[in-house]
Amino acid sequence: MKRLVSIVLIIINITTYNVFAVEDLDDTILSDTVSNAYVGNTSAGVTIKNINFTDIPAEHWAKEAITRAGALNIVKGFEKQYRPNEQVTSEEALAFIIRAVGKEGEAQIEAEKIVPTLEESLENPVEVWAYGYLKTAQNMGLITAAQYKDVLQTDDTMLVPGESFYRKSKATREQVAEWIVKAIKAVDATALQETRGQQYIYNYSDWKQIDALKIPYVESAIANDIMRGDTQQMFRPKAYLTRAEIAQLMKNMDDTYYAAMKMERKSGYIGEIVDEIESKSGNNISKRNIYIRNSEGGVDTITAESSKDVINQIADQEIVVYRGGKVYGVEELKKEDKVEYIVNENKEVLYVLATELQVDKIYVRFKTIDFDTGILIVYNEDGSLGNYQMRKGLVNKTNKTIVINGETINANSMPFSTVMALTLNDKIVNKIEITGETKQFERIKGIVKEIDIDNKQITIINEKNTQVKKNWSSDLVVEKNNYYNINDNTGYIDEIFMNYEYDNRDADEKSIEIGDVVELLMDVEGYISKMSVSTNFVIRYANVKQLNFIDLNNTKLLIQYEDYSNDLLDISPSTYISKKGKKINISDIITGDWVKLLVKRSILKPGQVTESIKEIVVNGKEEYITDIYKGQLSYVDKVQNQLVLTNVETFYKSGWMNYKNLYNIKIGDNVSWYNSGERVSIDYVNKFLKSDDIEIYVAVKKRFNEEQAEKVSFRDEKEKVLNTDNINYVNGNGNFKVTYLANNFTTDEGTIVRRYGRLVEPQNIAMLDYAKVVLNGEDNAIIVDIIEEIDNSRVQVFRGRIEDIQVNKNFQISSSANLQDMVWEYVPVEKQFNIDNKTKIYNEEGLTRLDTFIDYTSESKLDKVYTIIARNGKAEYLLDAPYSTEAVKGEIYDIRDGVVFLKDVKKYDSSSLSFADISRKDNTIQIKLANNGVIINNGKIIKTDELEIDDVLKVMTNVNPSDVKNDGGVLKGYIVFVEK
Repeated sequence: MKRLVSIVLIIINITTYNVFAVEDLDDTILSDTVSNAYVGNTSAGVTIKNINFTDIPAEHWAKEAITRAGALNIVKGFEKQYRPNEQVTSEEALAFIIRAVGKEGEAQIEAEKIVPTLEESLENPVEVWAYGYLKTAQNMGLITAAQYKDVLQTDDTMLVPGESFYRKSKATREQVAEWIVKAIKAVDATALQETRGQQYIYNYSDWKQIDALKIPYVESAIANDIMRGDTQQMFRPKAYLTRAEIAQLMKNMDDTYYAAMKMERKSGYIGEIVDEIESKSGNNISKRNIYIRNSEGGVDTITAESSKDVINQIADQEIVVYRGGKVYGVEELKKEDKVEYIVNENKEVLYVLATELQVDKIYVRFKTIDFDTGILIVYNEDGSLGNYQMRKGLVNKTNKTIVINGETINANSMPFSTVMALTLNDKIVNKIEITGETKQFERIKGIVKEIDIDNKQITIINEKNTQVKKNWSSDLVVEKNNYYNINDNTGYIDEIFMNYEYDNRDADEKSIEIGDVVELLMDVEGYISKMSVSTNFVIRYANVKQLNFIDLNNTKLLIQYEDYSNDLLDISPSTYISKKGKKINISDIITGDWVKLLVKRSILKPGQVTESIKEIVVNGKEEYITDIYKGQLSYVDKVQNQLVLTNVETFYKSGWMNYKNLYNIKIGDNVSWYNSGERVSIDYVNKFLKSDDIEIYVAVKKRFNEEQAEKVSFRDEKEKVLNTDNINYVNGNGNFKVTYLANNFTTDEGTIVRRYGRLVEPQNIAMLDYAKVVLNGEDNAIIVDIIEEIDNSRVQVFRGRIEDIQVNKNFQISSSANLQDMVWEYVPVEKQFNIDNKTKIYNEEGLTRLDTFIDYTSESKLDKVYTIIARNGKAEYLLDAPYSTEAVKGEIYDIRDGVVFLKDVKKYDSSSLSFADISRKDNTIQIKLANNGVIINNGKIIKTDELEIDDVLKVMTNVNPSDVKNDGGVLKGYIVFVEK
């Protein structure tokens, strides 16, 4: 009997659904597929009560900003009051900002850590929360360590007015601007639009009152629309901020908060509301389902649920709703509302802003439809191109249909230039109607044969293979559909080739090229009114075999495609070339590079196609030969697709090292096999070349963190490793000589030639190359490893006392010492160095901010002595480091956890100006780069993890290396040079 009653109750309550209907608002919103289903949250009911502040009237200018920030837990009140006109203290402002960038959790953790360390007098529960926020502010770089010490100072008489940090002091607008910008950058360095010099501050008459050090932050805050001036065009940098103003600032930076807290801001309009009541297991459940047409044309639902059990305990999922100056719950939302809604990663709705829905009707001419996105592309009444998002119920991507006048039709049958009326609900197309007569303009398609800009004439070959000449009107509209508009699901052309693109809004007749496919729309007088241009692009992937620089305007590139076919390309000086997203010159391409080519195919006439290179993207390190191994072949494992080698050694700059008894190498897809210089098959290798008397040499690439054999060469003669030296003769066919030997060395197809990490042909060995050569057989090279010759003279190392500082511009030292090899040569003259935002400053704690390099306050750096790493008069690095006159040299044999292990170590003797063995028995030492030290490699500053086994280092320090070694310690290096 109970079961029967339960069923009856459910049926009765389902029939009580209430669907509010407004004619023609959105007739498919209940039938369209739901894109996202969101729910209310259980804490919203309490939040609504807490943020209904009694001292914020409905008409208050910051009411919505305060409500939003309260709903998102950024701002808090005081027992039903917000106190909007109360001035914000520094600690309050920092707390607001830290919550706004999503760091409140970290602040609470810091507070818990700090409490046990506080004196009893500081353990006021009301104040403890501030310590966590202020410690987090220090961690983020908003305040300094010294300022945080001021925070913990219990005796205010110990603080110095004008210098110390008073956390209870009022926060000025310029100070808050600095904190906000620093906080956002600490969370996401790319979140803010970069400013080029001071521009926006000049719009305010009082800009000169802004503290010089805070100008960049104020500029950034204004440029990114976080802060604004008043109606009198004044910024008022020294004015204090009120709690109402700080709430508005938090709203202005809300996108940063959403990203940090994994929230999303969405918008749309309410197309339907459905209420349902359900009785389940003794609980009465009421649901309100809100159907929203979102800005992408899809449907989102929000469900708010209220339940009451048998003992009248209530559980609600509510939503904070703001409308017209008041705070409500979900019951206030209405069909036809325009809504902005904020959701979290748990699919909960945290806040809804409800306003009146704007419904517009516009008249346009049909052009086409992008079925993938549901975008209707039309000509507006002024002739401009317009894109309008359609609701999902109007368009069917699979069947390529569209609903017009209430009927489903095939979009391909739509006449060009059909006049339509679009009903827009909050800019989303809700209804399409055809109005009046269809006007069909003449269209001509063809291939561009000639274009005369001066006479406004174009010659094309039309679809009937007839030559047609047409003139265009003075108000010609050109739309160029370039590769970034093409639906390219495999090549991602627009992501690979970032430079070669046009903006449709800026396209004109000058962007048209011979061979383009065009569609001409004629006006009533027979002139071209619009020209739609399509280009044909393909992507090719190739290996650079050779570059020939004929002259400044003529470079030929010999390439080999993946199918091993070759091509000789002419590269125009205007061709854009890039590597790792940065523009490079044609001369920066190196033989052996793998490149992606954007090739434009132009049709000159049926059957005749010409191609031109529009852009080249050079691949990064994934195509480098990472290692070369030698050993004996045990067998080829065809099941696992790998080579099994024995007695394996790895090739380094000083020769063969790191012996392994057994080693497996995966066989790459494009591997080539050679025996004594002749190409052989894998079957031949497996059958005839497994011998202890035959050496196998394997060049490998690393792909997806796995080594793969790229070239395998077998030799059976005596091996000799030559000293690294310059090549002083080549014959262009692979023969060469090195400086210190008279022998003429030969190569063959099996020779492994690695040029700056890339596998190249022997013909690419060039004069003055610096190479390590391995011979196998009399004067026959099996390995030619071409590397960069170390030249650290590109940078200069100085040491000097700071005489004057022009903040962020330059500084002057009273006298200097220039490091020459191991000797500091003193020069008693003043010297000036430029600095900019790329200049890095290090002290014993590590990298410090450039804005600390100043000549005023107690933080002044005047009279301090720095080591300066400079290039062309610009200081690239400033090191607050000891005077280093001691040194060791040695070869790296291991690197672990930032510690570098050197062997064959020699110590510098200042009396003889030479290096001698540090020990007869154990000539090793361990070194570690100091926090305020640098490593210089070939004129570049590198990190410890960029060093390689076999590198030879010169390490300069301020202590006796022998003492450190004898004590079993690690030598701290301040200036480290890679010498080999």
